[in-house]
Amino acid sequence: MRGRSYLRPEPWQLAGSPADARWGVQATRYLYMNGQCRYCGEHAQGPASSVTAHPLALCLACGTPQCDKQRGCLVCMIGFVGRVPYGQSTACGYARCGKPAVARAPRVGRVCTHHLIQATSRGRTLRSQIDNSVRLRELGGLDWQKLTWFGPERRYAVRRWHDDGRTGWTTGQHRAGFETAGAADREAAAWNDPRTSDGWHAERVLLTDEVRAQIEDWEGRAAGRSAVARLT
Repeated sequence: MRGRSYLRPEPWQLAGSPADARWGVQATRYLYMNGQCRYCGEHAQGPASSVTAHPLALCLACGTPQCDKQRGCLVCMIGFVGRVPYGQSTACGYARCGKPAVARAPRVGRVCTHHLIQATSRGRTLRSQIDNSVRLRELGGLDWQKLTWFGPERRYAVRRWHDDGRTGWTTGQHRAGFETAGAADREAAAWNDPRTSDGWHAERVLLTDEVRAQIEDWEGRAAGRSAVARLT
C-alpha cells in the first residue's frame, strides 16, 4: 500500500532541467494573454499561451526552492522568498537585533532566523510552525496547497534512536528507501508507539547523499559488532 506523498505534475507541466528542481503546485493549463509558469501555474513573462517559468529562489525561512514571485513562501507561508519584499526593512524587528529578516512575524513585523524560536503565533513558535510545514510538504501539504515536486525522485529513511544511546536506520523493504513520505511516517509511528517502543524513538528523514553515507557507516559498524559477537 502506497503512503501519502506530494502530488505529481500534470503532463503539460513536465519540462525543465534538473537545475530547475523546485516545489510548485499541480496546476490546470490555461491560455493566458502572456505565459503560464509550468511550476506554479500562474502568469509569467512570455508569449501569449506559452509555457514558461518564473526564476528559481529559496525561501529564507524554510529553505524550500520555488518560484520567485515576490510573495510569501508556498510551503511555510510566512518566509520571504529570495529576499525581503521591496520597500520593507531587511532587518529583524526585535529591538537591538539588526540581523537579516527571513520571515513575517506578528507584532514585530519581521524576524531573523534566530528569533524564529521566540516569535509566536496562535500559541506556537514560528520555528515549530515552519518545521511542521516542511514535514507536511513531503505529503503534498495541506489539502488546498496541492504541493508538487519538480525534480529527481525523492526517497526516505527512518532514523531511530534509543534512550540508552543506541541508534539505527530503516529504509523499508529496499535499500533505495521508502517511496513515499507517508510510508516512512507509518514506520516511524510504529517505533514511537509508547505501548511497544521500549525506549525507541524515530523520525522520517529525506534520503540525501549525506544520509546514505551515515546509513552505510552505521551498517558497517553493526556488521563489525556482529562479527565480534560470533567470535566470542
